[in-house]
Amino acid sequence: MKKALKPEIRFKDFTDDWIEGKVGDLFYLKRGKVILQNFIENNRGKFPVYSSQTENNGELGKINTYDFNGEFITWTTDGAHAGTIFYRNGKFSITDRCGIVEIKI
Repeated sequence: MKKALKPEIRFKDFTDDWIEGKVGDLFYLKRGKVILQNFIENNRGKFPVYSSQTENNGELGKINTYDFNGEFITWTTDGAHAGTIFYRNGKFSITDRCGIVEIKI
C-alpha cells in the first residue's frame, strides 16, 4: 500500500503533495569557524559575527568581512542554550560554536 502524500495535518494554505526526501538532499548543514574576540577587536566592521551566546540575538561583535550572505537558519551547538535556533538574513559570519542550514535548491 502506497503512503498518502497529502496527510491529514496540513500547513495553512499548503495544498500540494508532500515530497519525501532526506534532509541532506535539500539542505547543506555546516559549522562556523573559529573567530576569536581579539580578531573581532582587530578587524572591526559592519558585519555581525554570531556565536553560541543567546544575548543580543547571539551577536558577538562586528567585523569587516563576512562568510554568508542571504537567508539562513543558525543554531547553537554547545553551551547552556545548545539547540537555540535563529533566523539570519544578510551578510554575517558564525563561530565554530554554531551550525548553519543552507538551502540547496
